[in-house]
Amino acid sequence: MLIDFHAHILPMADHGCDSLATARRQLHLMRQAGIAAVVATPHFYPHRHTVEQFLARQNRGMQLISDMTEAPETPTVLAGAEVLVCSGLERMDGLEQLCIWQTN
Repeated sequence: MLIDFHAHILPMADHGCDSLATARRQLHLMRQAGIAAVVATPHFYPHRHTVEQFLARQNRGMQLISDMTEAPETPTVLAGAEVLVCSGLERMDGLEQLCIWQTN
């Protein structure tokens, strides 16, 4: 099974996907490449966002693509994050919520 662990496929969540049409094209290309699952990894910048702000943005993007991801031929999309590592990150409350969906 092929898994893409780093993809900016959530519409308007950050760079890489500016619309639903772009997300649809990205998922189609992934399917053609044989990718069975993909981790959506919008950027999380601890000096710019709170965990709550990030999760709200991530959830909006996941909701926008939810209709597309229900098709059996579409890769499974798991929520994740591309986290900027910086000083003090380990003390940030709620950081564990940014793990790949259903992992720790």
